[in-house]
Formats: sequence, C-alpha cells, structure tokens
Amino acid sequence: MKVIFGLIILLFAQIVIAQTNTWVSYQDITDVHEIAEEDGWLWIGTNGGVVHYNLADGRKEYFNKANSGLIFDNVEAVYIDRQGNKWFCTFDGVSRFDGTNWVSFDKDNMGISRDWVHDAVQDAAGNMWFATRAGITKYDGVNWTVYSPATDTVLTSYEIMAIDLDSKGNIWVVSRDDGYQRGGLFKYDGSRWMSFTMHNSEIPDYYFYDVKVDQNDNLWLASNDHGLIKFDGTTFTMYNNMTSYIGDIRVKHLFIDASNHVWASLEKYIADGGITEFDGTAFTNYNSASGNFPGDNGSCVYLTPDGRLFAGVELQGLYERTQNHWNKKELSYCGLPSNQINTVFVDSNDNKWFGTNDSGLVKFSWQGWKRYSMANSDLPDNSVLSINEDRHGNIWVGTRAGAVKISDKDMTVYDKNNTPEIYGDWINDIAVRGDTVYLATNIGYSEFDGSSWSVHYKGNLPNFPSSDDGINAITFDADGNIWMALLFYGVIKYDGVTCTGYTSDNSGLTYTQTKALAFDTLGNLWVATYGTDYYGSNGALYEFTGTNWYDYRTNNSGIVCDYLNFVTFDAHGNLWTGGVQFGSSVISGGFSILKNGVWQNFKRENSDLTYSYVNDIAFDSKGTAWIALADYGAVAYNPDGVTAIRKNRTKAPDGFVLMQNYPNPFGESRAFRGNPITTIGYRVFSPGKVKLTVFNALGQKVAILVNRRQSPGTYRLSFDASHLASGVYYYRLNANDGFFVQTKKMILIR
Repeated sequence: MKVIFGLIILLFAQIVIAQTNTWVSYQDITDVHEIAEEDGWLWIGTNGGVVHYNLADGRKEYFNKANSGLIFDNVEAVYIDRQGNKWFCTFDGVSRFDGTNWVSFDKDNMGISRDWVHDAVQDAAGNMWFATRAGITKYDGVNWTVYSPATDTVLTSYEIMAIDLDSKGNIWVVSRDDGYQRGGLFKYDGSRWMSFTMHNSEIPDYYFYDVKVDQNDNLWLASNDHGLIKFDGTTFTMYNNMTSYIGDIRVKHLFIDASNHVWASLEKYIADGGITEFDGTAFTNYNSASGNFPGDNGSCVYLTPDGRLFAGVELQGLYERTQNHWNKKELSYCGLPSNQINTVFVDSNDNKWFGTNDSGLVKFSWQGWKRYSMANSDLPDNSVLSINEDRHGNIWVGTRAGAVKISDKDMTVYDKNNTPEIYGDWINDIAVRGDTVYLATNIGYSEFDGSSWSVHYKGNLPNFPSSDDGINAITFDADGNIWMALLFYGVIKYDGVTCTGYTSDNSGLTYTQTKALAFDTLGNLWVATYGTDYYGSNGALYEFTGTNWYDYRTNNSGIVCDYLNFVTFDAHGNLWTGGVQFGSSVISGGFSILKNGVWQNFKRENSDLTYSYVNDIAFDSKGTAWIALADYGAVAYNPDGVTAIRKNRTKAPDGFVLMQNYPNPFGESRAFRGNPITTIGYRVFSPGKVKLTVFNALGQKVAILVNRRQSPGTYRLSFDASHLASGVYYYRLNANDGFFVQTKKMILIR
C-alpha cells in the first residue's frame, strides 16, 4: 500500500526533505542468492530484494516490496526468459518484471498449496516452469499445471529445490529429503515422469540443492553431503573428498560458465567450504582456510562472458575477484548492520535509534548512519533491548550486559561491575520520570536521579509475586504509581509501599506473560501479552479501566495477532500493537491500529510490510511509524508519505506538475451524464521514468496508468473508473528519480 498526500520540499543547510513513498524499507543486504546478466547489468537476488548492478560503473538500482511490485524481499532465484522478462523467485511467490510493469503470482493463483518458489526455467514453447515447495508448476501464459506427489506417484517429494532443461526439452528437477518424503532426481519428457532415487538407481543421496545441465547435456547435481555429482544419462559420477580434491562435500549452488566449467558454491561442512571451479579434469578451490576467499560459505557464483568473477559469501554479501584479491561490492543502501531489530526509538531531535539483536546500536539522522558496537565503542554488549531519552537529551541504552548513557560528548557504561545498584545483566526496559531514569531487569529495577543510584530488588518489594520473575517493562500512572510487566506473573502496581498483583487468579488478565504496558489519555492501562503454545493463541491485548478487564484476541476482535510484543499510542491517541501469530506451517502477524473503535491491520499479505514478526514501533514528529522487525530490518510507514532526507542538493526540482483531474467529481450518476471517465493531466520537465498510480482510500493500488520513460512535455490521459465503487481515490505522480512525488484526490460518484 503506497499513498502519498502531497509534496513538501524544505531547503536548508543543503538538505532536501521530500515526501516519498508510503512505505520505505531499510535492510542490510548480506546474502546473495543468485545472479543473472542482461545488457551489461547484473540482476542480483538478495535477502533484501533485487539489486540491479551496472558492470561498467557500479551504479545500483534497488527493487524491494516497498518500492516496486516485488512480492517479497527474499529473492532466491533470478531467471531472464527469451522475451527479456525477469522472474524473481521468492519465499512468497514469484514476480515477473518486464522493465516497466510487475506481475506477481502466489499460491492463490498458481494452483499450489505453498508460496515458496525456489527456481524457474523456460522451455522451447515459451512455457515457464517453477520449482516450488509444493511441487512443480507450469505456466503457459494463461493456465497453471501442477505436478506433485498428489498428481503423480513417481514424484516422491513436494519440495522441489531446482529445475533445468536439457537440449532435448526434458525437464529435470531435484528435491530434498525432509524426513518424511524421499527426495531425488526426476525427469519429465513431456508425457511422463521418471525418477532416479537411491532405491532405483546409483544416485547416492536423497537431498539436493541444485541441478544444472551443461553444454554436453550432462547433469550436475548439488548434493547435501555427497559432493558434486555428474549424470551423463547412464552413469552417476561422484566428486567428493574421497574421490577428488573438491573443497567440501555440501554443495549449495551451481553455475556453468561459457567454457563449460562447473562452478560450485560450498558450505563449510567437513572441509573448507568456499567455492570451487571444475574444468572437467581438476578442481580449483577458493576458501578461507587457504586465504583466497573471504568467508567459509559460498552462496552463489557467477562468471561474466568477459571473465569477471563474482561470488556471494553467506552473511557477507557480494565480492568480485580482481588481481587475485576478493573485493567487496557494497550492496546495502542503508547503515543497518543487522536485519534483526529488537527495538526502535525516536529522540527529541527526530533521530532514529535502532537496537539490533546481534550487531549493536545504530543512529539514523540527517548526517547519515552511525553504529555503536563492542568493536568501536564502550557498548557492553551487541544485543540491545531498550532505548530511551532523559530530559537532558541523553540517550539511554539497555543491553544484555548493562546500560550506557550517550551524550553529545561521550558514552558512560553502567553495569553490575561498576554500579552495584544495577542488579542483573539484561536491561529489559528503560523509563524516564522527571530527572530519574529507571532500568528494569530480571532481578528488579534500578533508579538514577542524575547523581546517585538506588536499587529495588524484587525480593525486597512487599508482595512481589515470585523471586523467579523478571520485569519486562516499566511505566507510571498519573498518580505516580509504578506499573511493571512481568515475565510470568502478570502485572504489578507498586505505590512505594506495597505491590498489588494482577494475575489470572485475581483479575481478568487470563494470560500473564506480559511484554509491554501503556496508559491512554483516559488513564486506562493497556497490556500486551505473549503466548507460549506454538500452535495456540493464548496471548492477547488487555485493557484495564481500574475496575474491569477487557481482552482483545484474534477470535473475538479485529486484532492482527495474539502474540504481542508492544503496545503504544501515537500523537492522535490511536493505539498501535503487534507481534506475531504462529501456526502449523506459517508465521503470520504484523501490527494493528485501533482508531475510533475500528481495527486496521497491516500484514505482509495486505501491505508492504516486509516481515510478519514485529518487535516494536516508534513515531517521529511527522507521524511516521518506524517499525522494528525480528528479521528483514526495519520499515517506515506514513500514509501521508515517509520523509526521506537527502544531502548535498541545493535546488528543488521544478517544472513537474500534476494537474487536478476533470471533471471532479465524476461518475455514472445522472449529474455527470453517466460518464465514469475523467481526464488527468501532468507536465514532465526532464526525460526519465514517470509513474502515475491510482489508489483507493485504504491506500490499496487499483490502477497503474503510466509506468515508462517519457520526454519533456504535457500529457493528458483518460481514466475509466467504471469497474470501481463510489468513493474517494488518490492519484500519484512519481518522477525525477523520486524527487518529485505529488498526489491529488478525486471523487467517484455512482
């Protein structure tokens, strides 16, 4: 969902602040899964979408779920068909991009039961074939045909890992052993399937990651623990640590170069990992043990026709080998060092702070990205759990090994080694009241008044429910009482004298693993709880009025999920909460907004949210929600447009104009002479790509009217809304590489 309401450009200190997309994704690109080449550009499938990389000058273009029609950001395979369409296989389906338009397919329109697509190939007739987690599917441009154990007993496994085509038109696929179903090699000759398994052939393994056909129609198989396997149609030949000098026996990805050499990406398993080249006679290994590869595990490899060698290194990104050295090609477009974000905070200067699970703390400001880690600062641990700001502008950060205070000048560490009043290592939450900072730990809570510390050990708090319990969150009511969310025993209120507990035994709080607390403007307490049963739904959001408890679950309200990590309120008093929903095979979830008694849910399936597991949300002064995800980094969401900060631009683009549609309102009612057509005009100032998109009032895309390069000039087009319902709609013009974005409203009346 991408809706932009207007364009705002402010010029000062050589900074342009411009309204851009409704959603913006921030991810650290660390995994490269596959590379394809077209017209001097590489199409690179990564964990953070697709990177379009120019081989001549290193320019990069990014395509992800938030800024394009890509169905999901984790792209496992890239395939370019003979028509020039790019097919991107993802965990959530497959997307086709023709250079202008995007079309996506998933289980709902592919005829398969699972969305995960591993690989793709095109046959001589133009049909597209896909290896999926639910079998093989063929697409002829109109219809889908599915092949799986449910349709053909020769196929013994649903999860098809890879697919390729030989010169005779035979389809070859490999599958994996999942503990229940036996994998193997399978061939389709156009009429029937044949299997090659350990039961009926000399194939040595049940588990395969990849298959490639070379120029002589030999098959090459990437096996789980038997190395590289060649099949000439009659004989299987193994290349492993016993029969060859291959660098390792777990092969994850294959590539056949123009010289018919086989390149294999290896996982460090029993030997050295890395990548290897086989010229038909000997192996050339590149691995970290020999000092000629930057990591243990290769993820993919690609050799351009003119001899440039690229390799993906697991968790490290893309490298190119030049002059016998591997040089990293930076693909990330932001400064996040990790995609696992535990918490997010926006300070009084609108700086965004991200606490990662394994890579420290990151500050995002108009000056760029700044990282604090154990390696470059006094941060005591790289897992950051909580962030807050005191009234003097100092940033307090809680980690798994104590807290730090960051001022304009320095960083001060407070932990159990230098501050006896801090009990425990994990600082689960940080709260501020007046001049006092409160740190919540698994042992109790500590206070710092600006000059001295005091400690409140949970065992010394009267009526604290259990010495085994820890404090997940801490906040205050209007009367100055301290409220604490406990790991196991619900919620307690501490009035400075005694604790009052609220558990399933004495209140409407039926589930007591509490994660977060927040008070609304009426003084009602809201409690986010988290379930423990993986297949259940025993978490909930609770409202406590001081007298009565009310619960909100997926089975009795419109809330998005039951396993909740946070609850908070925006500047307008709307409630935001979210987390995750576990199921038998799918992780769902997201976040919900409760506005005027109505729930609005945002999930990966119905929005540009890149992952279903949401850990935290914070708001900046422009109303943008900054969303911390358990994986896939962070996203920013604002229905009025996320503010992007760009440096070193002193003049705003001019000459681009989006005109008001005419007539407006328009429609099929008698007042408009039964005409559901309106005219939209716009002016293009400089040549470039122009996109004109129509959205409904919910921010859902209903039409793309223009999506192509255009020359300078004035354009007008007719928009036929005969297929749409009455209501308010918005049309957005995006041009000049995203520096010009403007939206106008139109009204359709039937």
